[in-house]
Amino acid sequence: MEIAESIEATRQSVIRMFQVLERAALLIMLYSGKNNMQQLAKPEKVYLDNMNLMYALSSSADIGNIRETFFANQLKQNHQIAFSGQGDFRIDDVYTFEVGGKNKTFEQIKDVPNSYLVIDGMEYGTGFLFGCLDFCISLHYS
Repeated sequence: MEIAESIEATRQSVIRMFQVLERAALLIMLYSGKNNMQQLAKPEKVYLDNMNLMYALSSSADIGNIRETFFANQLKQNHQIAFSGQGDFRIDDVYTFEVGGKNKTFEQIKDVPNSYLVIDGMEYGTGFLFGCLDFCISLHYS
């Protein structure tokens, strides 16, 4: 783990620090597994909890990371979010989402059941609006 080497700490110490930062609502960590033993391993992805933190910490935030951070932040409140090998996010172990800009294609998730694109920068959308996403997923379970 490069972070551990750069701060001269053990791998376990860094994982523990990340877990503390996640509990403090400063990070969102995504794992590929669902059980607690798999979550003791290195997370697949780590996001700042809120995209506004990116602007506070850096003068140039990556737009792709901003999109994914916003998506994770909005859904983590009421849903289980996990890393998806075929898309960006696996929600409630049912839905797969790929997040991107207006040129993002369905190619990466075309063979994945219950998969959707979350795209910004479009004049108008089709399907349902992202702002309604959490509400729509909640309706599905009702």
